[in-house]
Amino acid sequence: MKTKIIYPNIAAEMGRCRFTQKELATRLGISNISLHYRLYGKVEWKLEEMIKLSNIFGKDINYLISKI
Repeated sequence: MKTKIIYPNIAAEMGRCRFTQKELATRLGISNISLHYRLYGKVEWKLEEMIKLSNIFGKDINYLISKI
């Protein structure tokens, strides 16, 4: 069974900005595998990482973590 991304808005913003997981991980200062674990809900996002994501994408944190 394929695991799905739990925060689809983060994935959508990655696509809009044409960021690979590796590129976004580098911008966040984490490893590619760490980003993967966060995207798929295996590891919780840290507040500092969420703030960086918000700044990178220019989007509100609440939007990024919305599951709707």
